[in-house]
Amino acid sequence: MTGRTGAAVVYNPWIKEAKALAEALSRRLQGAGPVWLASLEEFEQRSDEARGCAVVVSVGGDGTILGIVRATMRDGLPLVGVNLGRVGYMTELSPAEALERIGDYVGSGAWVEERAMLEVCLRRRDGGSPDSPVHGLNEAVVGRAGVSRPLWVDVEVDGAPLVSYAADAVMVATATGSTGYSLSSGGPIL
Repeated sequence: MTGRTGAAVVYNPWIKEAKALAEALSRRLQGAGPVWLASLEEFEQRSDEARGCAVVVSVGGDGTILGIVRATMRDGLPLVGVNLGRVGYMTELSPAEALERIGDYVGSGAWVEERAMLEVCLRRRDGGSPDSPVHGLNEAVVGRAGVSRPLWVDVEVDGAPLVSYAADAVMVATATGSTGYSLSSGGPIL
């Protein structure tokens, strides 16, 4: 994070209150360096411009965070979420807390919680070359599109065979994904 200044404030354009809150947060961050305001769609197309930011602020819900993570994962940018969604498992702040405390997340005193992500690469049994890797913060699902028929899946972790399945689909969840699923279904956070 050394040498990074300012912030990118990214809002979900499909949530009515998100743009106004993002604009207010941007004004609060003006003294902390350059501030870049963008909708999630704009950010996904121009995420390279955020590389020098000290933090990315997500204004929306968990889905907004997932969109931002896909665009920033290679750069390791710290991300703080402001919850305007329903569950808000991955978000840190309510709108009122964000307006009061957002400046705390730009300085060097913020605590960064690292999350594990998945990198999934499909390799067909016919010997063809593997597909390009796909990354996920929550989970990866391998299944058939359309009609549900069994598929045979050999799962490897870091190149080491783990298990073979005959199933409708296989889902692998990270700690973030599995905890979110438990919370959203009324279960405990373990």
